[in-house]
This record gives sequence, C-alpha cells and structure tokens, in this order.
Amino acid sequence: EAGDACDPLGARLTCNGVCMPGEDGPVCGEPETACPAEWGSVTELALEANDAELRLNGDLTEAPNNTRGTCGGGVAQNIYRFTAPTTGKYSFVARGRGANTVVYIRRYCGVGADFPNLERGCSTRIGRRFNYGLVRGGLQAGETVYVFVDGDEGWRSTYELVVSRLPDYEEVDF
Repeated sequence: EAGDACDPLGARLTCNGVCMPGEDGPVCGEPETACPAEWGSVTELALEANDAELRLNGDLTEAPNNTRGTCGGGVAQNIYRFTAPTTGKYSFVARGRGANTVVYIRRYCGVGADFPNLERGCSTRIGRRFNYGLVRGGLQAGETVYVFVDGDEGWRSTYELVVSRLPDYEEVDF
C-alpha cells in the first residue's frame, strides 16, 4: 500500500507498486518521473517514426555530477529524455575515441542507483574491447525513458550518442 515501508532490492518487503525513496527510508508509491530542477537541463531525443537512427554529439567536460548508475559512473552526467515513436526495440550507445562512458536508462529520472529496481538497464562496456556503454531495450509507443550518459573512472570528454531502432529479432537488456 502507498506509504508502506519497502526494500528496493525486494528481499524483505515488496510493493504492489514501486519501491521509491521516502523521507524516512524506502516506501511504496509512485515517484515523480521528471528530473529534479537542480540537476540542470534535459535534452529531448526525437527519433521520428520512419528514422532508423539518431546521432547527437555530447560533452561531459563541464557536466554536473548528480547521480550514478547501478553499474558505474558517478563522474558527470548528461541527461536525455526519449519517447519511443513506435513499439519496438531500441539501442542507446555513447561512444568516441578514448571514451569511457556509462549508459543507464531510467523511467524515473530522479531516483538513483540505490533503487536498482527502477533502473531499466546499465552498461559500462561493450565486450572486452570497448570502454563505452550500450543499453538495448524494448519500449512501447509513447513510453518515455531517461537516458543518462556518464563518465567512468574519472573520464570527462566528448562522445557521440547513437539511438537506433533495432530489428525485432535482436536480443535486448530489458
């Protein structure tokens, strides 16, 4: 029930809804989806229904540090809001020369890594060769998620964010 205590890992106390931060610890309820105002601007990612991919240049050199992903980061973040134009599978990768990025996806922007049940996906590496994050997931038409590009191990530089629509047969993280 809303306001009842819960465990964000689901090991002790669970919710029928969402386990979220409360004033006196985790409680059941429905968190705010928007980012806290003090986190700065959020960039809209607009992939049109007929487009296969969207590319955007980003820079973490002056970005604020407000959060981290469950798999790493906590250096500096740029935040993007993505609304799926159609039901399907999507890929989010932040890459670049010498990049050491973490990509994580959340439905609720302001809820951090202490609530892993609210993070849709998190990645710091593509295999053993590349030190940049890639998250793939299935989204419904009109569903909005927040895409975080973060630095890992002190890395702050420029990167390219690529959002792609994937074929239905591709495996995804969520």
